Amino acid sequence: VEEKADVKKLDEEEEQEDEENKQGGRRSGGRGLGKADRRNKTDEDSTDEESSESENEDNERKERKFFLLAKKKDKYDGVCKLDGEKGDKEEVHIMSKTHKNLKYMKAEVQADGGFGKGATWVVEYLGNSKVRFLHSNREKYLKVHTNQDDAVNAKGAGGKACHFKVQNKKKKLGRLVTFESVASPDKFLRVEEDGSLTLGSDKGAASKFRVLRKKDN
Repeated sequence: VEEKADVKKLDEEEEQEDEENKQGGRRSGGRGLGKADRRNKTDEDSTDEESSESENEDNERKERKFFLLAKKKDKYDGVCKLDGEKGDKEEVHIMSKTHKNLKYMKAEVQADGGFGKGATWVVEYLGNSKVRFLHSNREKYLKVHTNQDDAVNAKGAGGKACHFKVQNKKKKLGRLVTFESVASPDKFLRVEEDGSLTLGSDKGAASKFRVLRKKDN
């Protein structure tokens, strides 16, 4: 009931913001026409900043709505903080910026999975903020191939090339994390536009993940 109310509240906030934006547009129409030349640069900067803030707020609202709905449908059992003790294990889903989970496909990994077996991994805690990910069905690990331009697939046996260092970034809905390769320092797991999993030096949105605990059946 609380989750349903939260979703309804998000819808109401979205409608209210749309109405405020419309009213703001009407109020601002035609202002400052006599000083356009002097204020042109300032107005452009201000508009860019407002547009960026609005886009960030919109993305955050969509993200909140997505997680509320997913939890309502019992798709996962909470956000995993990745703070287990050395030797601990737990089943998880690794979610990318597209709200799709990393999925095993013929030993390759794509960010287009749901919450099924193909997108279920076992995170194994190695100590010192390091982890490795074993596919729950295939008994193979996520691996970085340093001799193949740092290609990433699920053919690993569990050695150093399968180890990643976790870096957390706290958020209201849980933790966004990056995974730095131990075998290739300063390079991070990332999802490309086509959904493929690669390794890169950029720590932007494409390199951030949220790890969700698997729902017990």
